[in-house]
Amino acid sequence: MESTAWTSARPVDWGTFMETENARHETANLSHMIAPRDRRVVVKDLPTLDDVRSWPATVDVARAALALGISRSQMYALVKSGQAPVKVLDYGAKRVVTASLVRLLEAA
Repeated sequence: MESTAWTSARPVDWGTFMETENARHETANLSHMIAPRDRRVVVKDLPTLDDVRSWPATVDVARAALALGISRSQMYALVKSGQAPVKVLDYGAKRVVTASLVRLLEAA
């Protein structure tokens, strides 16, 4: 009975095969060399103290984090743990009292 296993029409040169596979892998895996989108806030985009003073009486946590120069997730973690350096109101959505934010920034 004849074998139905797959066979190559020509012999495989494993050295060349591995060189080709390594080159393919190196070119396919260039993600470490491509600059990722920078989602960090650039210093020029940070609000000044005068900007913060002109904000409404309360602001959302993300905006307060922007004024403090920290990430939203870090600010939410501080709020959740009760260690936020500013007064936070919880009426369903968390709101930061702008006056406490201004006092904190003036002290810095």
